[in-house]
Amino acid sequence: MRNLLFIFFLFLSIVVGCKRLPDIQGEGYPQVQGVWIQDAIDTDLKNYTLHKFKFSCDSFYLELLVKNQINHFNDTCATNGDRKEYAKGIYALKGDSLFLKGTYTKENYKQKISGCYNIGSYRHNFLLLKSEEGKMSMRDLSNNLEANFTQTEKSTCTPKPL
Repeated sequence: MRNLLFIFFLFLSIVVGCKRLPDIQGEGYPQVQGVWIQDAIDTDLKNYTLHKFKFSCDSFYLELLVKNQINHFNDTCATNGDRKEYAKGIYALKGDSLFLKGTYTKENYKQKISGCYNIGSYRHNFLLLKSEEGKMSMRDLSNNLEANFTQTEKSTCTPKPL
């Protein structure tokens, strides 16, 4: 009897405690929807990365243009210090912070499970410093560099089924 009562309460807590999420994409944040390209930065830096974001509903698509005057790769991946990387995932905008959580991908934004440079999880955070129509200024929290972005395309979210 005691075991039957335990199983009943366990089942009840699972049924009541679980919430089914909708089978549709989230809407994201209207103020960032579209394509954002990072403005030129101080080229005196030996290593830097330029970002191109596309925010679509609750998802982001990212193209990273990595410039390295110091080559850290001593194999067939070496490209004279210049390379492009790609990532996609979901984002959250909370207060003055932008949180990106996703994975590194191939150029077509399909899963990248091997290859040169970064593979696997992509997590990055930015601090929003200033935002106005078509312009945004953020601080990259991984290297503390300030970056200015210009919106080149504006879009609105039309959620799609998952």
